[in-house]
Amino acid sequence: MIGVIATAIARPRATVTSYYGVLRKGGLISTTGRGRSAQDLSPLDVARVLIVMLAADSLQEGEAVTRLVGQLWHTSFASEEDAKPVLDIEFESALAGIIAFKADLLHGRPLRDEGLLGNLATDEIQVSVTATHLSAEIRVGAARTEFSASSGEDPPVTHPDDWDDIPIRDRLLLRAMMEGMSVARSIDNHVISKVATAMP
Repeated sequence: MIGVIATAIARPRATVTSYYGVLRKGGLISTTGRGRSAQDLSPLDVARVLIVMLAADSLQEGEAVTRLVGQLWHTSFASEEDAKPVLDIEFESALAGIIAFKADLLHGRPLRDEGLLGNLATDEIQVSVTATHLSAEIRVGAARTEFSASSGEDPPVTHPDDWDDIPIRDRLLLRAMMEGMSVARSIDNHVISKVATAMP
């Protein structure tokens, strides 16, 4: 599966394997074993590998950034007066759900989808991650679902020499604030379908 992901996102297999190893070591991959004895990756495992490839700039920050971006949240209500949300979902769960749906669709299995993100059967799907601002977005057709960190507070301003001592979340936000730049990476339905085709 790592080879399939690498081909789908046009990255070297060795790079994807290295990031996968970081996630596995950090307890973010549910499978055990190596080589041919390894279990198949779950949709959540695949989602996390895609997230690390979209979000991390170094192996050192891979696990933390994957946790932070994976736990970005979307909550929406039918109206301002409603107390119960219509949609309340983590980014990694939403991405895993899309992968599972596409795998079922491509393998001719019964489909499970509540339509909360839009019509997942469409070819118009795009997933974007802006790790520097800890935000993500899933577009399904005309529907757009945004994910963000639950806390809106800015990190304390600090000297760049102290960045090694502050949490990666704060480091990412500080980097964006000080450099005034935003780095967004995305995958589309083509990538998701390639990966889903290789799912069991």
